[in-house]
Formats: sequence, structure tokens, C-alpha cells
Amino acid sequence: MSERRIIRFLLKVGPWLAPVGTVFAVQRAVKAHFAFPDLVAWPVALVIEILGIGTIYLMLIMDDWNRRRSARSLDPKARAGLARLLVAFYIITTITLVILLDVLPALNRWALAVLPLVSVVAYLALSLFAEHEFMEQAKEQAKQERRERRRIAQSSRFDDRLDALLTLYVENPNLTRAEAAERLGCTRQTIYNRLAVLEQQGRIRKNGRGVEVIQ
Repeated sequence: MSERRIIRFLLKVGPWLAPVGTVFAVQRAVKAHFAFPDLVAWPVALVIEILGIGTIYLMLIMDDWNRRRSARSLDPKARAGLARLLVAFYIITTITLVILLDVLPALNRWALAVLPLVSVVAYLALSLFAEHEFMEQAKEQAKQERRERRRIAQSSRFDDRLDALLTLYVENPNLTRAEAAERLGCTRQTIYNRLAVLEQQGRIRKNGRGVEVIQ
């Protein structure tokens, strides 16, 4: 395994291992200050850290959305400011539990208020994530609709050109490919291609003298 692959592997794995220390520190703080058993302290610590990862991810994807969104775009702006507030709440909560409650014991009487606030932040994060997914789906659907409209418009223009060639041969059945190309302002290869399509559709039949239009 090359050094590059090892570094790439470590960069992929490292960020997922980084929260382990924070989870352990928060679990100890929750157990010490709230007198929660391990069965409760561990899930609380995990939830707080998962919220941290989730809100940071939300903030990044929303910032990216707003950065890529043009000023004239009809797409709504992502609420990245709210995501930043949720990230700030995670940081403040973690620092409060791990450090401030030991440094400022008077805060202990208010410490339990953190738990319902964590629930509110979790609901807000879920709501933001669902909202952003809806925005991305709406944008993708709008792209597909624009592509379909372009395809229909191109198909319609192509059909108009086929009809123009067909009309030309109705009026001039013995017209050469070069003459048809000159009259329609295109290349002879284009005329050959369009005649092949018309023949496939059963709208013309080539004879020894020229092109016979099938009524």
C-alpha cells in the first residue's frame, strides 16, 4: 500500500474517530452533574455529538447551496444562518457540560435546561434537513422539466425541417440532393440523413429518377 493510499485511508477514517473523546468527556460530565446512570448518560452524550456532526454537515451543504445559487436564480436561499446557530449551540453545550459546570458550580441548577434544548435543536435539525432535501429535489425536477422542454422544442424543429424537405420534393420530385441542400441552406449530408429518416417513417420512396412522396 502506497503512502498516498494510507494517507487517504486515514483522512477518511480519522474524522469519524475524532468525536470519541468528546463523547466520553460529555458522558462523564452528564453522569457527574446530573447523576444519570450509564444507561442514560451514554445515549445523551451520543445524541449531543450526533447533533454536532449533523448540524455542521447542514451548515456546510447550505453554505455551498447559497454559494452556487446565482443572484437571478428562482431557487430559495438555504437557511444557513439557522444552521450556524445550531452549530454554536452544540459547541456551547459541549463546553458548558465538560468545563463550565466544573468552573462555575452555580450553573448546575440550570444545567438540566440543556436537555430540552437539545431536543429542540434535534427537531430543528431534522426540519432543516427535510427542507433542504425538498429544495434539492425541486431543483432537480425543474432541471429535468427544462431538459424535456428543450428536447420537445428540438424535436419539433427537426419535424419542421423534415416537413420542409418533404414539401420541396412534392413540388420537385426530381430534385438532386445538392439542389435540395442549396434551397434549404444545409449540407448534402444533412439532406441524405433527413431523407433516410423520411424513408424509415414510410413517407417517401426513392426511385431511379428522384424521390417519390407517399401520400
